[in-house]
Amino acid sequence: MRDKKWVRGKTYAADGFEIEVTGETYEGIGKTWDDTEKRWKYGYKVVFEDKNSVIAQNPNVLERAYFVSKLQSLPTKESLVSIISSKTFDPKKEALIMEPVDIPEVTGQGEVEITNYNPNKIEFKTQTKNNEFLIFSDTYNDGWKLTRNGIKENIYQANLALRGIVVPPGQNTFTME
Repeated sequence: MRDKKWVRGKTYAADGFEIEVTGETYEGIGKTWDDTEKRWKYGYKVVFEDKNSVIAQNPNVLERAYFVSKLQSLPTKESLVSIISSKTFDPKKEALIMEPVDIPEVTGQGEVEITNYNPNKIEFKTQTKNNEFLIFSDTYNDGWKLTRNGIKENIYQANLALRGIVVPPGQNTFTME
């Protein structure tokens, strides 16, 4: 929680930062630092509130699973962190991994259908014309195993925290457990 402690009577965002409440507005909701303007910007939309709770919608939330149009394999964690920390990094379009992958180019084009989603097992189908790279916006963990059409495949740690999967052309059925 970034060194913040939960205190009864105060309001916190999911990242642990205190939300500054002034009158009817919630200034801290979705606050992000704008390095260009040297000030905090707020992007979440309040969708529900009562005297005890505020629920805000993140307009920049990532899909559960999505294809990226840019894939980079980097030699060190430091180089990966440097790119992720830059203002130009777009996690909706880019995947950064630290293992070599034999995909000359990705387009970000394809379809994914999650057919079963449980805490310990995920089943999904894909349809692509080319080799593509799919991101699951679930936390990467070494314990997960992946099969494609019954054959064991790799799960890559993407963008430091997410699961990444190489998807070959055509129709494929995957199971992650």
